[in-house]
Amino acid sequence: MKSDLPCIPRRRFVAGRWPRPFTMIFSLAILAIGMLSSVPASTATPPAFFTVFTSKAAFEAALDAQAPNTRFNVNWDGIGFASPNSTKAIAPNTFVARQILLDTNSVSADLLVSNDNFGDLRANYAANFPTFSPKVNFKLSAAGPQKNVFVLADRVTPALSSAFGAIFTDVEKSNTSGLVFTDQFGKELGRFFVPPGANGLNQFLGVIFSRPVVARVDVLMGERGADFGDVDDVSDGGTADVVVTDDFVFQRGVVKLPTIKSVALRSNGVLGVTGIGFADGARIVINGTSHDTVNNPTAPDRRLGSIEAAAFIQPERNVLVQVVNPDGTLSKGVLFSSKVEQSDE
Repeated sequence: MKSDLPCIPRRRFVAGRWPRPFTMIFSLAILAIGMLSSVPASTATPPAFFTVFTSKAAFEAALDAQAPNTRFNVNWDGIGFASPNSTKAIAPNTFVARQILLDTNSVSADLLVSNDNFGDLRANYAANFPTFSPKVNFKLSAAGPQKNVFVLADRVTPALSSAFGAIFTDVEKSNTSGLVFTDQFGKELGRFFVPPGANGLNQFLGVIFSRPVVARVDVLMGERGADFGDVDDVSDGGTADVVVTDDFVFQRGVVKLPTIKSVALRSNGVLGVTGIGFADGARIVINGTSHDTVNNPTAPDRRLGSIEAAAFIQPERNVLVQVVNPDGTLSKGVLFSSKVEQSDE
């Protein structure tokens, strides 16, 4: 499976700077100059291939060889509990120091850990969910997948990773538990399932991509997650395949992911973009073509400005605005319609 980074054309004007490029005739003239001077920003990058692992040790060895000193493990066992046989919720940012967020909802209360194999919630769970690494395991008690995203060491900037794996416990049905990888545009890079096994069996599933292209990993944990604690597993006469997880292993966020928060056309003729993850030399992209851009000196990773890009904003016309970093990493697009904002910047 492949995931190609786009080739972004560049426009570089040979003329000088224009203070107020708002009239249609002027914009069309500038557009003509830009078309004549358009050149590719970069060549196409190689496809990102992947390898699937069913051995945690083999996964860790391969990741360490491909990208040394970028692996983190979460085994849940360092989490403290008030009592020896209990389940509690943890915050999505519990392991942000390891450059992972466990939910895209920062206030989620559905992330559960247990030091009793969840037997305190339902007695027969204790036999179904033995831990892989004693003595805590993990469960999303909600419908849908558990969503993991990556950040840089600053714990804020969104980032891309190349690898993720997890221990799944008590998978007894096909196509109910596994991993779904997506890129920064929400495009699915691959969907992988854990095969059914014996009651209480711990199984590892992990995937390593040839380069960092993964913005999010969804962990599928069986069926009827929203009823966890109130529903019996198939091994106890129920109809649902109730599944939990244990150790997570992954590559920390390593590639800065530009993310746009707002776009404004200022009265001084500058198109301003605010957000996070803008590398030095980042360029504003309008409808697929990048333009000369300046990083704001007071907040270079969060604010960009471009007079050149502003020249391609036409009144009452929607454009797709993106940001591309020098390494080719492209942000999600934001639709923008011109409305001049007063500003002295």
